[in-house]
Amino acid sequence: MASSAVRAHRNGKYFEANAGVYESARDLAKSETAKEPEDRTAIILSQAGDFQLTSEMDESKFALGKFTKPYFEKFTQGTIPLWNLSTDSKNQAIVNYLWFDHPQYDSGFLCRYRDLDGHYGAFGVRRGVREAHAQNFGYSLTDVKNANLQNIHEILGSIPELEKALSESLTSGLVEKLRRG
Repeated sequence: MASSAVRAHRNGKYFEANAGVYESARDLAKSETAKEPEDRTAIILSQAGDFQLTSEMDESKFALGKFTKPYFEKFTQGTIPLWNLSTDSKNQAIVNYLWFDHPQYDSGFLCRYRDLDGHYGAFGVRRGVREAHAQNFGYSLTDVKNANLQNIHEILGSIPELEKALSESLTSGLVEKLRRG
């Protein structure tokens, strides 16, 4: 897909695929909503149009993984503008790559345009990034979260009030610590 998007951009166009591509990506994103954002392979944006990303948003965690907080602290003033595709598609899917621009003075996350900022044209695609990224973690955050919840249930299951009171705060605290590295 990325290679096709780059080829279309060279000709000043967006790559257009049939609606089945969009439907497949949407169905995959919906099937993964129980996973932590860092562990997903697809995501549905929480808003339409252009909007501001914060470090707490699923979109940020999905894109930046465990580097979300450090990236926001070093390269932003608290938010990152997301410049969404400015076109609607009917009976087709518009495919584009995503990139960050200008981290040296204010970061932006671009879903639209075809120019990779001022250089007007992507010339290649790096393959295998997602797979290599996933292998570095060993276990996904979703796996760790679920194992922690199971562990708490096994230990405190006979005391439901205590299990209910502690499981969410302990598990979310563990996931946040792992996110920070």
